[in-house]
Parts: sequence; structure tokens; C-alpha cells
Amino acid sequence: MLEEINDQDNNQEEENDNIERIANGIISYLEFLKKFKKAKDDTIIKQDETRFSYIFRDFNLECYIIDKKYFDEFRDDTNFDELNSILNPINEENKKKFKEELKKYLKEHPYNMPNGEEIKIYSELEDVKKVVNNFNNYTFVNESLLCDCMGVLPDNLEGKKLKVSKNKINTCLISTSNDYILTINVEKKNQEGKKEQQQNEIAEYKNLYYVEEITKKVFILLHFNEQFIQNKLNKNIKDIYNFKRYYLINNEWLKEYKEFFLFDFVEKKIESEYKNKNYSYNRIKLNLNNIAKKNIRTN
Repeated sequence: MLEEINDQDNNQEEENDNIERIANGIISYLEFLKKFKKAKDDTIIKQDETRFSYIFRDFNLECYIIDKKYFDEFRDDTNFDELNSILNPINEENKKKFKEELKKYLKEHPYNMPNGEEIKIYSELEDVKKVVNNFNNYTFVNESLLCDCMGVLPDNLEGKKLKVSKNKINTCLISTSNDYILTINVEKKNQEGKKEQQQNEIAEYKNLYYVEEITKKVFILLHFNEQFIQNKLNKNIKDIYNFKRYYLINNEWLKEYKEFFLFDFVEKKIESEYKNKNYSYNRIKLNLNNIAKKNIRTN
């Protein structure tokens, strides 16, 4: 009997340690992501009396490239998209709150650590050349997320690390083990193209990380509600008292609200999935959580 109690205590302690490790891995990833997106000016030393300029760049952030599908699976299994908003901002109080909520979730939905051997780390020059042809299928991650959350052994990361430097013009990655540099440039053809490119960059890099879950759900309901009202107006109304209650608001305010929180980005995601599906507004409301989680992703 005493042995059973000790075994249960040991299992509980091991489970708590695993959850703590996963939580710390997620926190470290969000901190990594914040640094990855932040541009830092190069140090430039120019001597007026000569024609030489000396440019120094810091490569003080490390990362790895993996297939995005593995990260997406991890996000689904840990309720990442719902819980990461707690860590805005990342401070000790929010870290504690996040760990408590993650623990509750994983108690009800146990997380099975994947086989880290199956996760390929892309680092060889020829592999990375293929990666950049379709970068949407890949993602940058940090060591802690891979080892603490996704079952990758530290030995399997040897020689596959990339170092990152980002300024206002480009993002540069160095592979010290494979002897190459990858520079990601954003070409701007004209002023109109520049504005469009900036919007694309916002959608790609910001990608709703700073939009609360409630805003995503508001936008989903707003999108389908606008369609619902248009359908009503296009029909012959026999009895106007069958209408539900509606309210008029300032259209300019709504337009600014949509632009500020990237409504166009949300709308494109929803339309690509539900354009040819005849979903009622009530059905959308019923499945709101699943739709938000499935379609309105970060990264």
C-alpha cells in the first residue's frame, strides 16, 4: 500500500515537472519570437577622410528551422493559441497564471510528447535552398521549445544552429557549421508596392499575435453577420416583425476598428475555408471556438 502511494506521488511529481518544463519552453519561445521580430540598427563607423565604411552586425540570437506542421500539432495539443494571450506582457505574474491554466488544460487533455527523432532540422545549404522556395511550410523555433516541448534531444541539434541578425532592411542568418549566409531581402518596387508589402509583412510577422482571442471571435461573427444581414435584405420580407433587433453604428469607426486589428487578414482566412459552404449564422456561433482556433492562427 505504501509503495503504491509512493509510486502515485512520484508519478504526480514527474507529471508536474513535465508540465513545468513545457510551460517554460513556451515562455522561452514567445520571448525568442519577440527578439526575432525586433530590428536592431547596425553599428556603422565611417571615416570622412577615406572612402571606407565599417558595418558591424550582432548575431546574438540562435534558432532552428523545422517543418511548420510539427509546431502546429504542438499548438493544437497544448491549447497554445488560447493560452498565449495570458503572456501579454511576459512578466512573473502572468507566467504564474499561464502555468496554472496550462496545468489545468493538460490535466484534462494529456500531452503526449512527440518522437523528436521524426522532426527534421534544416541546416544544410541545399536543404535550406529548398526551404526558402516555400517558406510558409516551415518555421523558426528556439532550442528550448524543441527540447523541452517537442522531444528533440540536444545531441540532434549539434551543427544545425543558425544565428540571426535583423535590421530595418533585411534579416540575415549565419550557419557557422555549414559555412553559408542566408540574407532575406524585401524588395520594394514603388510606393504602392511598398504599402502593400508592408501590409503583407504585418500579416506574416505580426500575424495576430497581439490580437486577443475575443477580437478574433468578434471578427468571425462580424464577417458572417454582415453576410447574414445582406441575405436578409435581398429576400422578400413577409413579416418585418420576424427581424431580430439591430443597431446602427458609425461606419467610419467600424472601418478604423477593422483596419487596426487586421480584419482583412481574418476575412481572407475565413473566406478561403467557408466560401462555398452554406453555414447558418447560428451554426457559426455554435462552432465559434473551433473556427477561431482552426482558421485564425498566429504564425
